[in-house]
Amino acid sequence: MSQERETESQDALNEREWASSWNWSASGSYSSKADTRLWVPKRPMTGIGSTPNLARTGARTALAAMFVPAAAVIVVLVVLYFFR
Repeated sequence: MSQERETESQDALNEREWASSWNWSASGSYSSKADTRLWVPKRPMTGIGSTPNLARTGARTALAAMFVPAAAVIVVLVVLYFFR
């Protein structure tokens, strides 16, 4: 019972953090250390899907895992193009 109550209170805290405009930047990025979720739903009228909680290390790692390989491929292609 105690764990259920703790989960309910964390869910309520996550929702309060998500609803607070202080945790959203003008560009639409989200950052809240109190929110335990790595990915949160986007705000209404800003698109569909979810956005990373940039205050969480796991979300930053996931973003790096997506963008670093793509950037590396672009660098390799540019180097091969100019130095062949």
